[in-house]
Amino acid sequence: MKITCRNVEKLYALDGRTIRALAGVSCEMRSGELVVVMGRSGSGKTTLLNAVGGLDRPTAGSVLVDGEDLYASGDRALSRYRNERIGFVFQSFHLSHDETALENVLVPFLFARRPPPDAAERGRSALARVDLGDQVDQPAGTLSAGQKQRVAIARAIVNEPEFVLADEPTGNLDESTGADIVALLVGLARQGLGVVIVTHDPAISQVADRVLRIADGRIVDGADGAGAP
Repeated sequence: MKITCRNVEKLYALDGRTIRALAGVSCEMRSGELVVVMGRSGSGKTTLLNAVGGLDRPTAGSVLVDGEDLYASGDRALSRYRNERIGFVFQSFHLSHDETALENVLVPFLFARRPPPDAAERGRSALARVDLGDQVDQPAGTLSAGQKQRVAIARAIVNEPEFVLADEPTGNLDESTGADIVALLVGLARQGLGVVIVTHDPAISQVADRVLRIADGRIVDGADGAGAP
């Protein structure tokens, strides 16, 4: 799978002003590749991630998925894209603390067109892949921060997506635990998934196949010539 951004712009209205979050971004991201998107707070990193993840429609330009315009399709197709082809990992985990690790991992199946009959088995397998096979029935609220992020990654991969998009996945973790989470994401890329990590931590860039540096809504380094027609 290949995701291509071509001259993507995103404008927001804020307090009577127009904010340009993305200003003509062109780049590519491919399966089997770990891409790190770096930049200061407010540079447009998360907006770019949301655009390629089908969460935020660009104001101008296009996001192509294997050559097809992602946002030319309807809302139902976008929902399928987010549910079936993309896994999301967030800084704040977004877990239900009263539910078990397994119940949290199974959430994507609640929105699937055809939930698989072996959903629970898939959930246990996903937890095993992130080294939490022995925490299946543990309430998420009782887990450590690192374990919570592992549950979030298991939830992201339980549907066997083609890409995992991680927004500051180590932001709430200590250095050692964060390194473990990054190593886990590197492992997913080596297994053939596309992995995109948005971060301001320069240490994470050392494990990337490619680094996109963004400033003031523009790619300033690493665009890989994706803007060509």
